[in-house]
Amino acid sequence: KSIRYRSRSGDGNTGYVPYINTYSLAFDGTDDHVSYNNSIGNGFSAITVSAWGKFESIDNTYEGLVTKDGPGSGGSSRSWGLFRWRSGLGGGVSFMINNGSTTFFSDPNPATDFVPVAGEWNHFIGLYNGAEVKLYVNGNTTPVSNTGATGTIQTTTTNVKVGSSDYNEHLEGGVDEVAIWNRALTDSEIEQVYNGGAPSDLTSLSPLHWWRFEEGSGTTAIDLGSGAVNGTLQH
Repeated sequence: KSIRYRSRSGDGNTGYVPYINTYSLAFDGTDDHVSYNNSIGNGFSAITVSAWGKFESIDNTYEGLVTKDGPGSGGSSRSWGLFRWRSGLGGGVSFMINNGSTTFFSDPNPATDFVPVAGEWNHFIGLYNGAEVKLYVNGNTTPVSNTGATGTIQTTTTNVKVGSSDYNEHLEGGVDEVAIWNRALTDSEIEQVYNGGAPSDLTSLSPLHWWRFEEGSGTTAIDLGSGAVNGTLQH
């Protein structure tokens, strides 16, 4: 098994409007990931990370959706990341940032994070605005929020990864439509990104990075954002 493009037609929905587009990326949970330039997020005073994700099981392993890790021996030292806690800590999805000295999670209590249903697609937006770390699920305008966050995101030399992390938190499932902004989106913009559960054209929101994974073949994930950082599919 290896990382692969998979047709999205009829491939589940979020419980709202079915999410359908041509392709997504499927990850085997062993070594698959997409790797990007290591500068993404370094020194940002604000960030928004958007991704559709599907987990094949909610087991006792950590799984990375979109991550940039930092120095140290565990996920709490990463620069920023969307990930799923292992089931022993609730199995929910969280967003975090690290300012170089402190890690801030969207919910300091993992046991109360949103726990996805295995095999179902959900839309996640992690956001940091310089004062709060938030996680929006399926366009919810009342996100989980941690108001104690401060500082700029720490600078590290590790690559951004989709479907894993530098700590081998390999995803078994799917990822699609990943976008990153170097600012905090507004609630109305977040609703626009979610679009009732269907993919939409993000051009008007000027994403810094936007990987649609619509190539259908090959090992390059093309960046449609202004940052123009293509990714490499690896397994």
